[in-house]
Amino acid sequence: MATSRRNRCGSRVAATSPPQQGNTAAPNRRRSAPGFTLIELLVAIAVAAILVTIAVPSFRSTVLDSRRAAAANDFVATLNHARALALSRRVPVTVCRSTTSNAASPVCGTGNGWESGWLTYVDGNAAGTTGTLDSGEEILRQHEALNGSTLRGQTTSSTTVTFNSRGVTAQPGRFVLCDSRGC
Repeated sequence: MATSRRNRCGSRVAATSPPQQGNTAAPNRRRSAPGFTLIELLVAIAVAAILVTIAVPSFRSTVLDSRRAAAANDFVATLNHARALALSRRVPVTVCRSTTSNAASPVCGTGNGWESGWLTYVDGNAAGTTGTLDSGEEILRQHEALNGSTLRGQTTSSTTVTFNSRGVTAQPGRFVLCDSRGC
């Protein structure tokens, strides 16, 4: 039996009776649960694995390029700093390779490998020869060993670079920086 009721505007509206109990509902449909299926998850993992396989070698190359650039920039900054100090103080300033750059009493080394570190000092000839770290000479900067790179000096710049009081070096040379990929 239908009954009537009033809506918000005050009009009469016929109300319907509630559905009858029984087998009048729609057929049973499977509800989908929220989330991913196992196949979707496996496909996503496979795609991620492929992307990582492609990206890792490229990332490694980028890291090595960054390390090589940082090592070159450190060395060039040291040479520029030494030249600037020679000009400002009007004294010779020398950069030398050292295997003991982080020691309490560092010394200049021999050979052409700079990867163990280097020193910058005022080469005032306090007790000896220009281009040699003598006792009493002021050490301005010590640079630690390079990480995974080799830096080789060729020709006369193999062990030291000295800037005179005018900021000029009489030791033109070339340096070669290498890493695990080569030079």
